Amino acid sequence: MIVNELELHRQADAWDRARQQYEAIFNHTYQFTGLLTPDGVLVEANDTALEFGGLEREEVVGTPFWDTHWWQTGPETQQKLRAAIEQAAEGEFVRYEADVQGADETRTIDFSIRPVTDGDGSVTMLIPEGRDITDRKSQERQLRKEKRKTEEALQARDALLESITENISEGIYRSTPDDGLVYANQALADMLGYRSVDALLEADPVHFYADPDQRADVLQRSNRHGGIDGAKIEFRRTDGTTFTGLLSATTVRGPDGAVQYYDGAVTNITDWKRQEQRLRQSRERWRRLVEKLEDGLHISVNGEVRYINPAGAAIVGAEAPEDVIGRSIQDFVVSERTQQDAVEDRLRMVYQEQASTPPRELEIVGVDGACRVIETYTVPIDFDGERAGQTVFRDITEQKEMEQALREREKQFRSITENVSDGIYRSTPNEGLVYVNHAFVEMFGYESVEALLQIDPVQLYATPEARQESRRITKEKGHLTSPPASPAVAWRGILPFIDRNRRPLAPRVYPGLQVLEFGSARPY
Repeated sequence: MIVNELELHRQADAWDRARQQYEAIFNHTYQFTGLLTPDGVLVEANDTALEFGGLEREEVVGTPFWDTHWWQTGPETQQKLRAAIEQAAEGEFVRYEADVQGADETRTIDFSIRPVTDGDGSVTMLIPEGRDITDRKSQERQLRKEKRKTEEALQARDALLESITENISEGIYRSTPDDGLVYANQALADMLGYRSVDALLEADPVHFYADPDQRADVLQRSNRHGGIDGAKIEFRRTDGTTFTGLLSATTVRGPDGAVQYYDGAVTNITDWKRQEQRLRQSRERWRRLVEKLEDGLHISVNGEVRYINPAGAAIVGAEAPEDVIGRSIQDFVVSERTQQDAVEDRLRMVYQEQASTPPRELEIVGVDGACRVIETYTVPIDFDGERAGQTVFRDITEQKEMEQALREREKQFRSITENVSDGIYRSTPNEGLVYVNHAFVEMFGYESVEALLQIDPVQLYATPEARQESRRITKEKGHLTSPPASPAVAWRGILPFIDRNRRPLAPRVYPGLQVLEFGSARPY
């Protein structure tokens, strides 16, 4: 009996130690753990699950598991749990994700039910377990969201790149060291004479070069320098013709330094070269033309002379165009403020408003110090890629001096004609009288010059035939120096003029008029 009693105490102590170890493991795990009967009644729940739900053990032990607080997130959640318990009671391991209700929040757990069987395989107990994966699921959702955004951004970028590359004239491609071309746009296919992009991708890139050995050199240079910038390459089309292309490419390497692919662009510059040749020829023709002009021509950028023809250099008093190129236009303008303002206004019109300037007279001081008057106008042009103004100008100094002299002579003429006793006039075939002096007005008895100029000259003659005859003789001979004689007109030795009251001019005062050059007249 003593031996049996001691054995019982030893077994009880071993049971207590095992129970304490079980409780230490059961209640201090981070997982939600419990024990269920095969029909789903909760037998035990660990402290982690109770603390999460804010529950006491007595509140849930002995309750069907699906009726406990944790599973009150919705009827579908409870129905799925009952089905899982029934499946586990049949001896199957069940696992799925579920949302469970805590004290003040809902969490997502990785939930499973494991069946416990006895020696004959009958299910005696069920062990439900749950691991909180809320944060992981949130991260997964965020990762999926970011992945989706990244994929959408990549798709949008690829669509944009494809749209861009398919709508430009340059040939765009990507190639790899092993596969050759893996992408090309339609422009490159057209450039090389292939019927489609697919046909181009199937071709060997070596065939794209007029010299097949040149491709190896291109790849070697690209690998050595990380790319190629603007190399002129002779390419070959499928029909055997060639063209000059400008090749630019970038070598892309992976983390290990190995070449992953090459991205490049090809620009057909054959037409450019032709255009450059035509442009050079056009410029040469233009240069020969403007250098033979008698008018001056200069081109300026921001007011600085970049070109001037020989005639222009001579107008500004320079021995050669080189003496003017590089100088500012303002250097030649006289210091008078109105002239400086006029030049600034014209520069603003050309460079800012891109408008032509109207012709204008300007006073300038030449390289030789001489003052000149020029007539100038400017139009905006493009000169070597810069906004510029092209100005045509001519020296009108002598013309202005002649005009001044004519004005002086006109002034003197008027002074003389207005102070003589002879009647002076000017008439035209269409307008009649256009000028008379005061002596002429007094001679015919009119109040003013203006009144006399308004009348028909026929009214100054006693008979219309007299005026017609005098005009005929003047037209034939160019002048009339004496009274004409005509069988058709009775002249009586004088021209029969009458005054405004239709009275004949007194012969004793005005015995007649001598008409000179169909424009001047005096009594005789």
